Amino acid sequence: MTDRDPPVRNIKTSFEKNGRPNYKSMTSSSSFTTRAACTIQSDIAIPIILLPGVMGTNLRSKDTQKLVWRPPNDPIEGLLEGFSRWFQSAKSRQESMVPSQTEVDPRGWLHIPDENLQINEEEAKIRGWGEVHWDSYGDFMMYLEAQLNSFYFSSLPSENPSNNTLHDRICQEVGAEWDIVLGGDQTGTPSSSKEQKTYKDFLKWGPQNEKSFTPLSVDEHKHLRGFYFPVHAVGFNWLESCEQSAKRLESRILEIKARYESSETKGSCPFKVPGVILITHSMGGFVARRCQQLPGVGDLILGVVHGVMPVNGAPVIYRRLRAGTEVLGKGLGIIESFFTAKVIGWSAEDITCVMANSPGALELLPNRHYNNGKPWLELRATMQKKNEKRDRCKETTVNLPIRCPYDEIYRQETAWWRMVDQSLINPAKSAHHNAEGEQLKISDWDSYLMQLAIAEEFHEKLHPSYYGNFTKYHNEKRLEPNTGESKRLFHPNSYMHFGVDKEKKAYGVLTWFASELPFKLTEQQLKDGLILPKSNHLGALTVSLPDNPGHLFKFNICECKTCDGDVVVPENSFSSLFKNRTPSCSCEADKHGPLQGKNQSNSTDGASLPNATSTECQATEAEGKKPDPGQGQGIDQVDERFLLKQIFLIKGPEHASSYKKAENEKDKCLDDIRRTVLYSIGKIASTVPLPNRGE
Repeated sequence: MTDRDPPVRNIKTSFEKNGRPNYKSMTSSSSFTTRAACTIQSDIAIPIILLPGVMGTNLRSKDTQKLVWRPPNDPIEGLLEGFSRWFQSAKSRQESMVPSQTEVDPRGWLHIPDENLQINEEEAKIRGWGEVHWDSYGDFMMYLEAQLNSFYFSSLPSENPSNNTLHDRICQEVGAEWDIVLGGDQTGTPSSSKEQKTYKDFLKWGPQNEKSFTPLSVDEHKHLRGFYFPVHAVGFNWLESCEQSAKRLESRILEIKARYESSETKGSCPFKVPGVILITHSMGGFVARRCQQLPGVGDLILGVVHGVMPVNGAPVIYRRLRAGTEVLGKGLGIIESFFTAKVIGWSAEDITCVMANSPGALELLPNRHYNNGKPWLELRATMQKKNEKRDRCKETTVNLPIRCPYDEIYRQETAWWRMVDQSLINPAKSAHHNAEGEQLKISDWDSYLMQLAIAEEFHEKLHPSYYGNFTKYHNEKRLEPNTGESKRLFHPNSYMHFGVDKEKKAYGVLTWFASELPFKLTEQQLKDGLILPKSNHLGALTVSLPDNPGHLFKFNICECKTCDGDVVVPENSFSSLFKNRTPSCSCEADKHGPLQGKNQSNSTDGASLPNATSTECQATEAEGKKPDPGQGQGIDQVDERFLLKQIFLIKGPEHASSYKKAENEKDKCLDDIRRTVLYSIGKIASTVPLPNRGE
């Protein structure tokens, strides 16, 4: 600001009933030269709707309105929640988290700083911000609100101070971010230079299709100024099927659209709303994908930005049903992970009583297309005499599934390696209900199979079993003749980003492993011929042969994370979106012997060793050196049949925190994620025509 410029005060935004921003100020004498600054928004609104991941929505009881699920927002809350869950029984967990008896809780904690001028807490609550976990999404929603509704041309002052506009100065911070999105560097070099940016200038984002990637142009950025982008959040009951959540999203889209188009507020002009843009995180991607298939809804959605979506599921769900939540990290990080495991569910007892009764959780299991249809569950037994060299030992291996994970793994009731222990399904001895809340007279196992059937049906709608042979038209606007639903697998204006990092490996394949057996098992014995007398519910199983029940030996679930990913979702989950992408993912647990960890024990009594150090298990890399994400990996490999606009593979982010604010240099990848979201919104909005104001 120069000496000749009068001082400026920024006016905080308030809102009318139809969501239109307004600004209140008082007149003053001409001697008081301070000017009031505000941003006049367009009368064309494109609501941005954030859909959280699993467990990212606050839940409450339908009957009592009591809090059921609200993740902690800071370390102290985490400790308190961890201690409270420490003594919670599986019976209590099950009774409080019944899908048909819970609903989204909009009363979640949120905090809008006083210096935030774009939105206040009252409006944030109306927009659903209280429905989602604030620590995971709060700063991201404020970021989008600021970046999308405070536009500029350059973040740097003009060489001639008299040319510096008031808006440029107010929006300097916003401008610096958009300069990077438009191709400027992180030192503030403006994107408005005449040099045309190219694909190579954005390699740190890891765009995977050079042909379809074009930098956001200055004209496309100017086009954004023609719209108002109010940011909303729509939570969903993640215990229920995503089918029901998709219908809730449909209803909320219509409500949001109707609010902005309302003319009830006297003296306020209604907005024009051409549609909404969805931003998803993890499981929220399933909800969005199903919603865009519903009759008539696809036309209301202008585009979708998917973040870290487990496209074809994740084996970590199987693992938690057998061994509880994994403890990760090093140093102080392992303490946080310890309490997180306590909150989510320490053992199979804590997990099964909720997940086996929740179709939403089961919909995160690997579907038929996970790992490009190849097996991902390995049973491995090694016969090795004492002091015998490992290369002379005899090994038996069984790999599953061959064709169908539902029949070959999830519906297995008696196999020693089964996913669900039916004795853990219903510790509360509760009556079973369908999705509508009607009581059913069925067994615990049949109730679980009913939830699994719902999940399998949902998978089939998102990922038809024929899609390995589908052609491009399956993603175009074709409707089912009886239901009017779209057959599109993805919205035709979809952008995606994933975390892929060899330092953030995820469970890509799972291995049950036994070593130093005194005899060699046949494949039939290993798969079907063992009985399970005992499990510690932390990943250690004591088994025997039926004809020799006194001879016990131990299988442990391998604690190695074998596949590049984001700690939770491995690249096996989305490799089917590419033409020739083969994820490097194989377990070599046998080279390291029995693995120790929170969920393992060498003793045949099944006692756990929660403080033991896990032996690291290595993953086999594919032949040849694999370039890191963010360095142009997989250029032009995206399968064009899915009609995806772009996929970004970004090195570094962790799944749960991928939309959080970067706090240090290690977290800079989170800045890249936010910028790919801005880029994607810019590209989607560029397809929406603006009216000719001269008409």
